[in-house]
Amino acid sequence: MANTGFVLSAADLLLYGSAISRTPHIDPTSPEFITYYTGGIVLNVLALILASFGSG
Repeated sequence: MANTGFVLSAADLLLYGSAISRTPHIDPTSPEFITYYTGGIVLNVLALILASFGSG
């Protein structure tokens, strides 16, 4: 379970990267970008929580 945080972090990078690649001129107000960005934040929070509990 200790690696779950790393997997989520990698998934976060993939989501954020795909959000940037799909919007050549990044529009922070576009629904798609907001969706991917919010998803990235959620994954980061989950990764931090799992990493802090999983390491012990």
